[in-house]
Amino acid sequence: MAEVPVELPPPTAEGTFAKTPLVQVLVYVLERGLTGTIEVVHPDGPWATLLVIDGFPSKGRTSEPVAYLGGTLRELGYIDDTVLNASLASMAKERRLHGQILLGSGQITPTQLTDGLRAQLLKKIEHLFDWPPDTKFSYFDGFDALHTYGGDDDVHLDPLPLVWAAIRTQPPWEHVHAALTRLGTSVMRIAAGAQLERFEFAKEERAAVDVLRAQPMRLHELAGTKLMGASTTQLLAYCMLITKQVELFNAADQTPAASRRVARVQTTQVAQRAAIEEQAPRTDPRAANSPYPPSSAAEEVQPTAAVSPSVAPPASPPRAGAGGEKRLSSGRIVTPELAKRKEEITARAVAIKSENYFEMLGVARDATPEQVQTAFFALAKVWHPDRVPKAIAEVRDACATVFAHMSEAQQTLSDAKRRENYMDLLKDGGATPDEQAQVQAVLEAATNFQKAEFYLKKNDLREAEAHCRKARETDPQAPEYLAMLAWLEALKLENQNPEATLARIRMLDHALAQNGKLERAYFYRGLLYKRLGDMRNAVRDFKVSSELNPRNLDAVREVRLYEMRKSRGSIPPPPPAEAPPSSRRPGSVRPPPPSSSSKNTPAKAENLGGLFGKLFKK
Repeated sequence: MAEVPVELPPPTAEGTFAKTPLVQVLVYVLERGLTGTIEVVHPDGPWATLLVIDGFPSKGRTSEPVAYLGGTLRELGYIDDTVLNASLASMAKERRLHGQILLGSGQITPTQLTDGLRAQLLKKIEHLFDWPPDTKFSYFDGFDALHTYGGDDDVHLDPLPLVWAAIRTQPPWEHVHAALTRLGTSVMRIAAGAQLERFEFAKEERAAVDVLRAQPMRLHELAGTKLMGASTTQLLAYCMLITKQVELFNAADQTPAASRRVARVQTTQVAQRAAIEEQAPRTDPRAANSPYPPSSAAEEVQPTAAVSPSVAPPASPPRAGAGGEKRLSSGRIVTPELAKRKEEITARAVAIKSENYFEMLGVARDATPEQVQTAFFALAKVWHPDRVPKAIAEVRDACATVFAHMSEAQQTLSDAKRRENYMDLLKDGGATPDEQAQVQAVLEAATNFQKAEFYLKKNDLREAEAHCRKARETDPQAPEYLAMLAWLEALKLENQNPEATLARIRMLDHALAQNGKLERAYFYRGLLYKRLGDMRNAVRDFKVSSELNPRNLDAVREVRLYEMRKSRGSIPPPPPAEAPPSSRRPGSVRPPPPSSSSKNTPAKAENLGGLFGKLFKK
């Protein structure tokens, strides 16, 4: 393991990227305006040191070469190869810093030097976002471990655009989902002190922010604007949450997910039933003084033919009786009244999912808790699943669904605090089971999509396709899921012939027709056109991909290679239409660096304390 060049004092705080991703560390440091050193150590030995001043990264050093100042200045267009080579020769002789040599010879200005140092520091920090979850970091408050390294030209690098770029290119999905789960169906609005212009958002990202600025929204509503893909929308929401650019209308635990609602209903079923029976004792459902409707006499009818316990009766269609009733194959008779009740239960189980809590109980929005209770007990006599006659027992689960929603409505509207928060949610929509289920479906699909991206990076194409298909089935409206599925299918050996390749290109055409900003869809399509030898269309797509995401170095490289060959006149002619399938193995075509991926895998979190304690315990 490489040794850290400066002896360090005891750390103020320490942890791992699994517990606290680097983006959250940078946000924490910025929020508190900290000055000190962040030391990062890769599990395989490489290390990096960052100096932060007043919360801004100012200097960086890496144990391995990541970015040289001369090369960075050349990429910025401030110097050419001739000046670079001459300055390197002078540097070897004079033992002076490269920037000082260029500045002293008049090749660059002080402003250009600062630009170069800032771009160099940016590359060094970006390099750290690729490090694995078990990477360790330590923070040393008030200590400058780089005071002997480099010059005195400290720069102040705004971490906010860096944080957003890192979240987009290397998303910490475990933390993203934890944050969005807590968000639930809460309404987001731009905070009063937000500084969104600092993030350097792309055009479609700015459009989404502007929409949210004009109208507060829930996450699934923002995704429904189709300004960005579902994954990018989630990442944008996560970025604005951790940087406190948005505030929430209501706490996440006041808009429970469907699973938590069902769990609460299950735990209170006994109490609810006891309360009902206390109001209406049920000693005998057929007694004259019972408030419950008597069970149908049809329930007491026995089959006309004796059935041996070990021999099932032959299947036969229902037979209509003289009074219009139907006899089931089991021998039970369904009267017209029971058939009507069955249809009523089935229809109610569907309709109730689109109703708010007041509509479920049939009360006004200003109903008192006592009125809510009275309405619920009256409905419970009709909709409790135990009241479903045996002759139509197949709809008992549907009736239980209706009763569960009514129970949730009664509990919420009878509690002052929960009712207050529900009223806030009701003002902005999203207060029905259907809308809450929609949020859960979007999150479930996104989870499967992120797993697909993770397995694609590991070249496990089978698992990647399985999870991508699940995402597509759960949310068929998301074009990025279709784009990845097209690419995964195109990587199969049996799909690398021209006809199958064209079929996958058509899938990508469809995805781009839904969202023309899908950078990866353009890149995938470019690779498939290249497979067919159609370089004109391939380069067109590579150019669009590189413009949408300048960090897609593979797309940039494809364009440069094409232009270089074109200038030299060495572009080979396209292969014949009957070209044989590619001999490349399925996973050997290098996919582009995804705009949303899942490099971080779950890892055991460490117990941390001190300065970063509250952050790390989230």
